Amino acid sequence: MQEIRVSHICKSYGTHVVFHDLSLVIPQNGITCIMAPSGAGKTTLLRILMGLEKPDEGRIEGLEGKKCSAVFQEPRLCENLSALTNIRVVRRKKFWEKGAQDFEQISKLMGKVGLSGWESQPVKEMSGGMRQRVALLRALYATWDILFLDEPFHGLDQNCLDQVMDVTKQLCAGKTVILVTHSIKEAQEMGNIIELPISQ
Repeated sequence: MQEIRVSHICKSYGTHVVFHDLSLVIPQNGITCIMAPSGAGKTTLLRILMGLEKPDEGRIEGLEGKKCSAVFQEPRLCENLSALTNIRVVRRKKFWEKGAQDFEQISKLMGKVGLSGWESQPVKEMSGGMRQRVALLRALYATWDILFLDEPFHGLDQNCLDQVMDVTKQLCAGKTVILVTHSIKEAQEMGNIIELPISQ
């Protein structure tokens, strides 16, 4: 199957209906941007696709056997570990092991998003925008078939935003990425746009 199919999804929390009979098709091997106003269910859809939530009704096809990586709205980093260790832990079960190749690859990636020289700094000493970049690099560095990005560029200033989006597009070329954003600029820059219907 060359696409991800969401068929007749329904999801409610109590009396609040998030989705009613939602169906859409997400192509593989490209970046798809999910857009809708705040509160319209973008994050809920992403969590359903990742298997973190179950729909009340409906089905999803095309994700079977896929390795997934993700960036959430909050960085969710290990505060006392260095930036480099936070990134390399997705490939190393024993993160204290030394690895010159890891260091070289990650250091190069960090330099591309304006974090050169911060490899050994604990992430708790970083600003919010820097931490967001570390979380994004960690997700990109993992081994994955599908990448889920929930507002991955939140908190970045304009110069940094353009740089990070360019690097993300380079590293995701030809791969399946589902990106949630409320920014039309980000969506237009990154890929194809799907607008979610607003539940009434």
